[in-house]
Amino acid sequence: MKTKQDKTDFLVKQGRLFKYARQQSGYTLQNASEAIGKSRTWLSDIEAGRNDIFFVDVTKLADLYGADVNEWAKELKE
Repeated sequence: MKTKQDKTDFLVKQGRLFKYARQQSGYTLQNASEAIGKSRTWLSDIEAGRNDIFFVDVTKLADLYGADVNEWAKELKE
């Protein structure tokens, strides 16, 4: 059974992955969030691990950053 701490740890790891991908692709918080129709605060909260994200938004970020969702999933399993 997963604990609340497990969920928090996952969100932080996920957020770091998204932030790294954004930075590597040359996007700022502002222009990345605008490109997918979200607020800068929303994306900042996701990257900080404060909020969870729907899969549809994960795919939008992956498309924007030129990333592979399957590769992200593998990295998050490790």
